[in-house]
Amino acid sequence: MPTSSPHARDERPLRPDDAPHLIALSSEAGWNQTVADWAFLIDHGAGWGLWEGETPIASAMILPYGDRFAWVNMVLVTASRRGQGIGTRLLHRCLDAIAARGAAAVLDATPAGRNIYLPLGFRDQWGLTRLEADRPAPPAPPRPVAVRPMEPGDLAAVTAFDRAMFGADRLAMIAHLAERCPDCRFVAEEAGRVTGFVLARDGRLALQLGPVAADDESTAIALAARALTGAEGRVFLDAADRHSGFNAWLARAGFTGQRPFTRMATGDTAGWGDPTRLFAAAGPELG
Repeated sequence: MPTSSPHARDERPLRPDDAPHLIALSSEAGWNQTVADWAFLIDHGAGWGLWEGETPIASAMILPYGDRFAWVNMVLVTASRRGQGIGTRLLHRCLDAIAARGAAAVLDATPAGRNIYLPLGFRDQWGLTRLEADRPAPPAPPRPVAVRPMEPGDLAAVTAFDRAMFGADRLAMIAHLAERCPDCRFVAEEAGRVTGFVLARDGRLALQLGPVAADDESTAIALAARALTGAEGRVFLDAADRHSGFNAWLARAGFTGQRPFTRMATGDTAGWGDPTRLFAAAGPELG
């Protein structure tokens, strides 16, 4: 017979003051998020949680990106409460909220998650791989590229570049990440035009490098090389599988594969930016 909880369960929308408590869920799962990540997602998105007393036992969130789509993220259930349909119920709350907006749902799925999302109408878009390295040693880029530190005055141009690549405005995310790791934010330029950028953020387990977005592979490598120079400790990076040359360079820098992700979406994604210019994602909760 299942053991009942001594606390009543409360299913409700997430609030800003929940962030310090929700970190227990992502930490238990071995994820890299910090309290700052949870706070950003709650401030700019919407989410639901199931609580037993003051303890969170499950969560699911969406991060809207304009009118066309919203990112599904932080679908978590504490280990002792899995298999009860809790995560599925909260996930459906997310999907219903997205459908009510007339938008599509997008996410980066683990192999286990993909098996859950396929029957819900999600379709594969393309693959990514979580790479990690301990004190990476980036080789010299294959060709010179003009790369410089990102300044506050670059925010509009960087956001415009990201919008053309990603398919939606992510000004709030870019500004947030630019402050999370000031030593890791760089832009590439050619003839006064932004041709790529890189950002990063501190994590519970490792520095998360990304997004890395660029017009071409050489520019992406040059950006990653600058951001990784001086990086100490463990680094995570979610690399798009399509860029074999970029990924081979990362392997020479000391990165190895940790786990795959599949970018999935409901609906028709035609015209949603240019994903060929995305070399490393911002993370599975951000895209």
